[in-house]
Amino acid sequence: MEQNPEAVLPVIRAVLARAPAVNGVQTFRAQYRLQALKALCDKALEGLDCVVTPTIGRPVTLAELDAEPVARNDRARWVVCGAHLDALALNWQLKQRGARLVETTFSSPDYQLYALAGGPPFRPGMVRVTENGVAIAVEVWELPSNFLNVRFIPELNWYLFVDKREDSVLSEIRQSLYLNLLICLVVTLIVLALLNRVIKRYQGKIQAQATLDSLTETPRKFANMSSSSVMPTTIRPCN
Repeated sequence: MEQNPEAVLPVIRAVLARAPAVNGVQTFRAQYRLQALKALCDKALEGLDCVVTPTIGRPVTLAELDAEPVARNDRARWVVCGAHLDALALNWQLKQRGARLVETTFSSPDYQLYALAGGPPFRPGMVRVTENGVAIAVEVWELPSNFLNVRFIPELNWYLFVDKREDSVLSEIRQSLYLNLLICLVVTLIVLALLNRVIKRYQGKIQAQATLDSLTETPRKFANMSSSSVMPTTIRPCN
């Protein structure tokens, strides 16, 4: 890609161009994060009856895809009604998650609207019916990447959708990761301190053995073996 960048699609080139700036530490952090997310997903999937995983949030035009090729794969659209409509009591839940109003419209005339228990404010519930249905005022909102849990309620023949913002989930993972790193750092420092103390103790013993006599525990006396104190010796051949 470096030798012939024009041969790569611009959107792919823009993603791959970030690779040289990623170092080994960031790579390992990303792998740890991936494993943490996998553990979180495995735990969430244990109690799910079904999982909705669209490859794309909604169909987009070629113009939209050209303008934002990456962002268009990271957003999903939701249809809301009742108290979740713009300027009503529960609409803040959408805006808090970074949602954007796309369209105001009506459902098909095959639904009835109910106020769910737990209010006020009362949450809306749309139920599809075969008769006496009406068109319900709804709004289409676009949301960023979320975690979505789905559970079937057999008593009501409903599917309950619960979404959670990705940022809040990753924040908990980051806090756990930072805590583990802090614990590892403290343990490493303690081990290094103990190791340094042991090394100094053995160095002291070696120094003591080199300067004290092991029997009398008195300082050793070393002879001065300088060249000036050595008497010259003449070797004469035998006759």
